[in-house]
Amino acid sequence: MNIPETLNKSFLFGSFSSDQLRQLAEFTTVKKLKKDERLFDEGEKASAFYFVASGSVKIYRISSEGQEHTIEIQRDGDLVAEAAIFDKETYPAFCQAMDETVLLRIPKHDFIQMIERHPRIAIEIMHGYSKRLRWFVRLVEDLTMHNIKSRLARYILNNLSRDSERHISKLSISKKELASLLGTIPETLSRTLKSLKKDGLIGEEGDYIVIQNLRRLREVAE
Repeated sequence: MNIPETLNKSFLFGSFSSDQLRQLAEFTTVKKLKKDERLFDEGEKASAFYFVASGSVKIYRISSEGQEHTIEIQRDGDLVAEAAIFDKETYPAFCQAMDETVLLRIPKHDFIQMIERHPRIAIEIMHGYSKRLRWFVRLVEDLTMHNIKSRLARYILNNLSRDSERHISKLSISKKELASLLGTIPETLSRTLKSLKKDGLIGEEGDYIVIQNLRRLREVAE
């Protein structure tokens, strides 16, 4: 794996120079996880953050009643726990691999030392976060302005691919996790899927959603 080239795909390091990426790669290591293996636990000391090179992980918390609540799904190109490096001593949630996953581990101590030696890097990081912030603003707008049917339609469209002559969307997470991600409960998600199928917009084949009316599904997403 070319570590500098891989790190450059991250929103945080996308503005880094070749030399800055090379320096970062000097203390970055590869970590592999098996499916369902945990990367870190809530309350564990935040000693590093991670870049997902391949695979996916879920960030979740467990309520006092023992119920798991998925906060976010991180896939190829995403960072994991980078915010904890700057403002937390411990990880605020659990992180677990959803499949075979390869990550790049960036130690907190070495990363902060690099910033202290080269203050210009802080400007590059701020540039990356400004773009990330705009993405979160759009996400908040999506959650507040769109109902669950619209949010589900947008999720399906955002994961669209082609299978022969059909448009399909693979459900790479469980429906329970998808419901949590969309800010609803499994029962509501199930009813919404049934509604979209009844209206002739989609069908289901195993782990795949088959789009039957792309134009109308886009209208629902809007």
